[in-house]
Amino acid sequence: MNQINQIRQFPYEDAIRDGTARIAAQALGEAKSVSDVSRLYDSTLQFVIQFIDDIAGKEPPPRPVACQKGCAFCCANIHIRATPVEVLRIVQHVAEEFSEKRQKEVLQQVVEGDGHPTSPCPLLIGGACSVYAVRPLTCRGFNSYNATQCELQIRYDVSSAIGGYAHPQKITLAALDGLRLGILEQGLAPDLLELRLALKIAFIVEGAGERWLSGEDLFQAAEAQITDAPETAADNA
Repeated sequence: MNQINQIRQFPYEDAIRDGTARIAAQALGEAKSVSDVSRLYDSTLQFVIQFIDDIAGKEPPPRPVACQKGCAFCCANIHIRATPVEVLRIVQHVAEEFSEKRQKEVLQQVVEGDGHPTSPCPLLIGGACSVYAVRPLTCRGFNSYNATQCELQIRYDVSSAIGGYAHPQKITLAALDGLRLGILEQGLAPDLLELRLALKIAFIVEGAGERWLSGEDLFQAAEAQITDAPETAADNA
């Protein structure tokens, strides 16, 4: 799931990865601030959303997707991986869109959580993602046809395949790979982070985004290891 050179199932995956990588490398090479990084992520998201919509219009899910507001099994007891680009976009979103009270609530959950990578996502508030509009690509692509399967695997650690609509996952993972390649091409590191630890650094360290862009290995403590993580089964379109 987290490897850049994944086995490709659909012909568009390499094109998305390579195109995103070129754009990301250029944007990061010219970026001077977190706002520049955020614009890169926003443009990536716009492309991803449009691509998913276009594919779904031609090849809709063969059966209804179970994911609905209030279903948050995939936000608890799961490894969440994200690039520094995604982490910095989330932090800026919180700073610009949240009230002071809610900013403190998010910061408290990030800082005071137990720190274990499989604990509930600190951005989960009241059973819903508090940064849904700019959530990581991995989260955006994950989906399931059966919420019970998600509950069994993620909450109770019962091994079972989670079948889902393959296209959103494949599209978002290809774009994620592109962001990672663009980051690496610019000599920035790390390219993949554990979300909770990365958010803690980005929220607390003053000028975190600019320091990372300058080449400082600011997120080293949050560098993600390649691990097995729950994902939707790409068994259909």
